[in-house]
Amino acid sequence: MGWFSTDSSIDYLKLDILMHLNITARSGRGAIRWTSLAEHPKMSPNQARIGLAALNYGRLVVNQQETRTDLFRCVSDAAERLARGQKEFAVNNWSMTVGGIDLPVWPWSIESPEQLADATVYVARLQGAKLGTLSINLQMAWGQELILAPVAALLPLCVLSKELNDNERIRFGETLLALNRYWGTPESAVRIGSEVKAFESALPTLLA
Repeated sequence: MGWFSTDSSIDYLKLDILMHLNITARSGRGAIRWTSLAEHPKMSPNQARIGLAALNYGRLVVNQQETRTDLFRCVSDAAERLARGQKEFAVNNWSMTVGGIDLPVWPWSIESPEQLADATVYVARLQGAKLGTLSINLQMAWGQELILAPVAALLPLCVLSKELNDNERIRFGETLLALNRYWGTPESAVRIGSEVKAFESALPTLLA
């Protein structure tokens, strides 16, 4: 028996990732917004958030070859520290040169969604498929993807880590590490959809 009581797929959770990159100021402002769409029968609200944040990272590490290696490695490092008890998902400074301009991938200023009316928005949904697997539907906006794609992966991880209790935060780090162990190396994280299999391998860690 699968995770769901019906044959149709279900959207459980929506994550809006709001981003504004100021190229002139060489700075970024970001926010996230969670919207519960349906209660998952076996996951708490925070477990569902961890699941969607992890799947979102997985999709974005697969999607963009230019930032795959750096994103994979910085998430591995930060997740390792979370799993050891660090209080937040801390990412080292990361910038990229685009058109001769150094632009920040991280850090960004984290603000409330109401302060970012002019933001570029990525929308991620946690979905349950007919066979009981969990997957992500990710809608990315056009423009500045080289910078915004890795930012969209990191923002939910950083913000969510501050909203969890100590045990949940450790489990969050362990789940991300399990996701990366599925691929082994960033060079293996190339096939669209492999983030679903990676998350399946990490799910026992999340639910333990």
